[in-house]
Formats: sequence, C-alpha cells, structure tokens
Amino acid sequence: MKILNITMIIAIVLIIAGTIAFSLSNNEPEVPVGSDVVTIYSRDDSVLQIDEKIIYIIEGTVQSDITGNVNATDYSDQDYRVTTSEGSEKTKEMIYQFDRLYVTAENGVTEGYYTFRYIDVLPE
Repeated sequence: MKILNITMIIAIVLIIAGTIAFSLSNNEPEVPVGSDVVTIYSRDDSVLQIDEKIIYIIEGTVQSDITGNVNATDYSDQDYRVTTSEGSEKTKEMIYQFDRLYVTAENGVTEGYYTFRYIDVLPE
C-alpha cells in the first residue's frame, strides 16, 4: 500500500510540475520583425518600368539588370529572385516574357511577385 501511495504522490507532483512548466512557457508564435512591404520601384526607368504588378523590359534583359535596379518603396531591405512563369527556379540568366520577380519583405515572411512583359521601347 505504501508503494502505491508513493507512486501516486510522485505522479501528482510530476503532473503539477508539467502543468506549471507549460503555463510558464511562451506558446505564442514569433512575430516577424521588420517591414512587410513587397512593393518596389525602378531606380532606372531606362532598364525597366513598373506598372502595378507588371515589370516592362526590353527583350534581352538579364536577371542582374533587374535585381540591381529595384528598391523597396519604403526603402526597407528586401530579397529578390527571378523565376520561370510557373515560379520554378531559373536556370538561364535571360529573362523571358511572363517570368516572375519574387519579392520577400524585410520580415522574411511576406512575399509577392511581379510578372515580366516585353515592350519594344521603354517610354522616357
């Protein structure tokens, strides 16, 4: 009988300790830090022009032309990656019509994309 009582006391103590530890732990999800802005602007309209979610480029434009000429509208740090029209990783430097520019906000969570379209001449 003493062994049963001791076992029950140990079990109760462990349950109480677990309950206290669980209630003291931070169960809230981590809040992303930084800007959630995924809108961009063109630093050089002779290379690319942006209208809503479309980036107009001249045929022959390459990825480095794009990533070197866009900035966040709120000047926050963003990450950029060019993909195929389906969102797959690109294996070629050349950007084709309907490829995409994915923009990841400074918070590392919010993401959006722009679609590339060819234009014969970029307006001045």
